[in-house]
Amino acid sequence: MRRLILVRHAKSSWDYFGVNDHDRPLKETGINKAYLVSEYFSDKVEGVDKIFSSSANRALHTALIFADNLGVSFDKVAIENSLYEMYRGEFYEFIRGVDNSYYTIMLVFHNPLINLLARELGGMDIENVPTSALIDIKFDVAGWADIEEGGDVLNYISPKMILNKNID
Repeated sequence: MRRLILVRHAKSSWDYFGVNDHDRPLKETGINKAYLVSEYFSDKVEGVDKIFSSSANRALHTALIFADNLGVSFDKVAIENSLYEMYRGEFYEFIRGVDNSYYTIMLVFHNPLINLLARELGGMDIENVPTSALIDIKFDVAGWADIEEGGDVLNYISPKMILNKNID
């Protein structure tokens, strides 16, 4: 069994003139919502073996918030430059190369790829995965190279679902 947790980075700020897209920081509301979702999710996962984060500032900051709240040591957080502007084919190439000693991994990255993967891997009918949201998908496969469509979505958690108490 393999468990893939897809996290969209928290809400970033556009308030800083001259800061390029890659370096945009999180907004305070984004930080708060990342804490909210990661704290809620901490009761739903026994452990995460590795967190792969896009190199973008907003994604890495989100990954560190999740790591902290999930009890994952920071040395298990890896910056993966390709996650910043990854396409579908690159995702499958990346996931097939993940070490099979990891059973549960988290990827913190960006749309539109998360939307596509939610539909493709989890069969979700979703238009837009919001910032700070996560999709937790289980696959009954021996290794990461066997990941394909048809995983079982264990959890879909967004800040709005928690705040509106519209969640299990």
